[in-house]
Amino acid sequence: MTIDDLLEGDDPTAAPLRTIDWSRTPLGPAQGWAAELRSAVRTVLPSRMPMMIWWGPELTQIYNDAFAGLIGDKHPAAVGQPASDCWAEVWRDIEGLVDRARSGEAVHAHELPLLVHRHGYDEETFWTFSLSPIRTEPGAVGGILLAAIDATGAVVSGRRLRVLRDIGAMSSADGRSVDRVLGHILTVLESHPGKVSFAVARLEHDRGGPLEVVRTFGTEEVDDADLPGDPTLLAEVRAHCDTREEAAPPDGWPIPPTHAGARVERSLHLPIVDRNEDRVVAVLTVGINPHRALDDDYRGFLDLMARQVSTAATDARAFVREHERTSQLAELDRAKNRFLQNVSHELRTPLTLIAGSHRALAERDDLTEAARRDVAVAERGTLRLTRLVDGLLDLARSDEGALEPAVVPTDLAGLTAEIVAMFRSTIVEAGLDLRVEIGELPDTVRVDPEMWSQIVSNLLSNAYKFTTSGAVAVGLRAVDDQVELVVTDTGIGMAADEIDRAFERFHQVPGASPRTAEGAGIGLALVHDLVAIHDGTVEVDSAPGEGARFTVRLPLRADPVGRVDHRGPLRGARALATEAASWVASDDRHRPAHDRGDRPTVLVVEDNADLRAHLADLLEADGWDVVAVGDVPSALAVEVVPTLVLSDVLLPGATGIDLVRVLREEPATADLPIVLLTALAGAGAAAEGIAAGATDYLEKPFDPEELRARVHSHAELHRRRLEALRRADVTIEGLEAALATNRQIGAAVGIVMARRHLTQTEAFQVLSRASQDRNRKLREVADDVVFTGEIPS
Repeated sequence: MTIDDLLEGDDPTAAPLRTIDWSRTPLGPAQGWAAELRSAVRTVLPSRMPMMIWWGPELTQIYNDAFAGLIGDKHPAAVGQPASDCWAEVWRDIEGLVDRARSGEAVHAHELPLLVHRHGYDEETFWTFSLSPIRTEPGAVGGILLAAIDATGAVVSGRRLRVLRDIGAMSSADGRSVDRVLGHILTVLESHPGKVSFAVARLEHDRGGPLEVVRTFGTEEVDDADLPGDPTLLAEVRAHCDTREEAAPPDGWPIPPTHAGARVERSLHLPIVDRNEDRVVAVLTVGINPHRALDDDYRGFLDLMARQVSTAATDARAFVREHERTSQLAELDRAKNRFLQNVSHELRTPLTLIAGSHRALAERDDLTEAARRDVAVAERGTLRLTRLVDGLLDLARSDEGALEPAVVPTDLAGLTAEIVAMFRSTIVEAGLDLRVEIGELPDTVRVDPEMWSQIVSNLLSNAYKFTTSGAVAVGLRAVDDQVELVVTDTGIGMAADEIDRAFERFHQVPGASPRTAEGAGIGLALVHDLVAIHDGTVEVDSAPGEGARFTVRLPLRADPVGRVDHRGPLRGARALATEAASWVASDDRHRPAHDRGDRPTVLVVEDNADLRAHLADLLEADGWDVVAVGDVPSALAVEVVPTLVLSDVLLPGATGIDLVRVLREEPATADLPIVLLTALAGAGAAAEGIAAGATDYLEKPFDPEELRARVHSHAELHRRRLEALRRADVTIEGLEAALATNRQIGAAVGIVMARRHLTQTEAFQVLSRASQDRNRKLREVADDVVFTGEIPS
């Protein structure tokens, strides 16, 4: 058999095999090869599987074209070369496996790591291969058949994926700041040797400031200035938001050699970007593994890692910003609570003095009926203000966790009935049914009686406020181990989105209440907090137009002691009941008028009965007839056209600004002076009213003298404007008559000029002489000429 017959084939490896002088190799001439070797060669060369034969004592190599593609620049010198010479750099790692195969054992290795010098450097590779002995006779091994797969790509890709997975598996604690994110990244890289040789993380602590080292691995203890990357390069990374490559300095970096003493030649500076700001906030410098080529796959892995770190850093910075914002809001909330507490305490002293003075005045015998009425109004205002201050203080204490219930044995049924009784007359007089059903309860239940009174009275007040027809029902009973209070109404109901906000502090639905626009939005919020302090729950069930049902449940803590009298601590409930009584839309002393004589009339629109009466008294004393109503529909129903309108802005249903717009659209009231009153401070509130067409704007609390002066001045200006318009109409009529006369005389002059061929002056003189001779007005003479055509002689 010739060499051509043995080494047949036309692939790039078979042809060179035929040109080798095998007699110069340990195998000798091909014609003398053992039958087992020739058979192995015929099997290996045409195979698509990377295979190689080691034969003889020196393990001389013969391999196929598929194997040649795995060994890089070792080919073609490796053909006919002893294995220990060809694989000198890894022989220590595989020699034991080879010896086992030479002894007759079939050997298999899976993803064996080897530093193979096949592309000009010691490359980190991974091999899966088998070593099969080729026997020449029983008990003798002539050579080894090597079948191999280069698993480097799969192994490296898998390990890189694990790095990215571990980076993504960041704990919530590590994700709360960028320095922790960078620390986590370096911990992951350090736990996966070979992905990078070293890493240095630099972070911007202050916006626009220098980048400072926050964590390293794989470096010796050195100053930041000695580490890779000068400030200019880092600035360039930050400016271009791009990866930058850096070669090793001539004397190397202060980094220990990696693997088999290889020197790190290059590093990459990876930008860590805050994606919300599109700005580099950190730089991760990584040393390139000297045993891996910096190819597209390696760069892609590092870029993907940088993007993943950027995402984590963006989230961390967003978390920090949100945490700082939350902390600031919490501090603002604490400051607000401190302010409310301080202001509430400061207000209580003057309120106590005012209330005491009012009581002292009310007890005097020499007061007139009008003065006694004024004192009663002031007392009600003080009571309302005291209730508001107490509510704000309770909310502030609740937010601080300082609102503690004074729990005592309480006759809950009797206390609830007493509170309901305070509202009965107001609710019934408004045309509503008040239904009360109190079931069996223990004689005493442990609650804070004042807090319970606030819960019941606020729910009752809320039900009455939003109900104009039907009924308000109160139910109290024991259900298993709970006390259940249910307050139901047939009012306007609540939309679904409003139900979610029903117990939110200071939340109000604009224009929702048909009775009053007053309120601070703290009643239901206070109910929620007071119930929670008693370890209870409160919920609401409602729909638009179907009323509302509030259910309070408290733990039933019965007390074996005797019944306790709690008729005293009901100040808040009494204040609410008194305030609810003022939500009346009409006033017996000021009904819409039809004819009030010659006195000017002012229409007052104010939903608070006390303030409505006060305004009416104030203006009547100043010579006005007053029509006082409580809402916009009542104002529009007034039959007389007033001289001036004085309206509150916040009214139940339609607002004062809505009233302005309606009046401005009607010809009879389009020019009417309209003065708005509001408790909303600021130029923005005034601008809205003026833009709608209001004449003037006055903030509460107002000076009575200023109010009278403004009402008088606007009424007087309106009167003068009307008088000026009247005089202007008279003047216009006179001018029109004069123009008509001039036109008639001009026509007569023209006729005379045409008939007698005179100049304009001569023709006018003819008419003038005729006027004098006949003792008639010039206009009359002109009329005769125009109508008859006869020319005076």
